[in-house]
Amino acid sequence: MNLDEWISIGISNGVVKMPEIEEKTFEEIYRQWFLMKINVIKAQSCDRIEVTYNRYYAGSWFVKQNVSMLDEAAVIRFLTG
Repeated sequence: MNLDEWISIGISNGVVKMPEIEEKTFEEIYRQWFLMKINVIKAQSCDRIEVTYNRYYAGSWFVKQNVSMLDEAAVIRFLTG
């Protein structure tokens, strides 16, 4: 019996509970990260990060993308676009 079979038996018997996947956009994750950084780094660094975000990311299609769906091709398309 392999690992996948053990897990499927555990799920069917209620022993193993699979975590729910949260679908978050890049913008939501960025906001969480930025709020975490506010009290850790200097105020001028926060300002610089915010200016950079607003210049390159804000309003773009990239920030509306689901983070779990972003792949190398999406990042390349954003950077070269």
